[in-house]
Amino acid sequence: MIYLLFANLSIFWGYSIKVPSTSAFEPALLMPPPTTLLGALARGLSFILRAKKFSIGEIVTLRPLSRSKKPKLVSFSVTILDFIKYATACPIGDFCFNQTHDMVRTEAIPYLQSKYLTQPSTWFGVHAWGRTYVPNASLRICFCIDGEKAEEKLGKDWRDFLKGSIACIMAVGAKESMVCVDYDSILLARAEISDLRTVTTRYYLPLHCTRNFKPENCVIEEFWSHRGINSFSFGKVSGIVERIPYLLPIRSDTRRPVKIKVELSDHASILVPVTNNGRISEDIVVIDREWLK
Repeated sequence: MIYLLFANLSIFWGYSIKVPSTSAFEPALLMPPPTTLLGALARGLSFILRAKKFSIGEIVTLRPLSRSKKPKLVSFSVTILDFIKYATACPIGDFCFNQTHDMVRTEAIPYLQSKYLTQPSTWFGVHAWGRTYVPNASLRICFCIDGEKAEEKLGKDWRDFLKGSIACIMAVGAKESMVCVDYDSILLARAEISDLRTVTTRYYLPLHCTRNFKPENCVIEEFWSHRGINSFSFGKVSGIVERIPYLLPIRSDTRRPVKIKVELSDHASILVPVTNNGRISEDIVVIDREWLK
């Protein structure tokens, strides 16, 4: 059975989430992508597992990255890839997403050619550090969970573990991107798959899940695929990491939140959260149906 886990995040100043594979010029993304949200949840889960005295080795099951037996350093996020199928977010309220670049002095060693590594004068440089300023704004985040696989990994208390994990989220993106979780907003609901082909949603969604959509009034950003260990690897990545265009619920002219009304393609499935009080139509999520497998 598929479940949806929600929580509201209060943002202090904004966040800094870099566009992947950039170096000297580091533009920021407007919204936290699925990989960033998965990393935030996984960090919270690591706190819960240590508190419950779980053996991390029993939770982590790494698939081989290649035929090479050389160890690969990966993020703790790989612990949840088997049962977290998707993550998305939406803005709450009316505010403006302000992108800027702060000029900062940063370590340049990772980007230097080997012949310059012995020259201390080249170790630091001035870089454009991308930031998205949304002071006092709020985001609602959502995780799509395979309940059976979560129980296999975490045991019969998986619901409490994941609720505790989302409550432990302290930042999205760089460590300075602090957030505060509204505990009363945490909700774990059963997901019902709808057969509607036209939907209005306030969450970002993959562009390929729409049909005949003209995105003149909405922002489109490319996010790394969240469906592979390569997206969570450190150092040199083996293979190509897929980049997926996403349709954001942000107007391209004013950079303010907007709901998206779209006709869905054959790739899409609609997930509607259902509680004891009924369906929650305002939290409808669109997902690629292949990601549910």
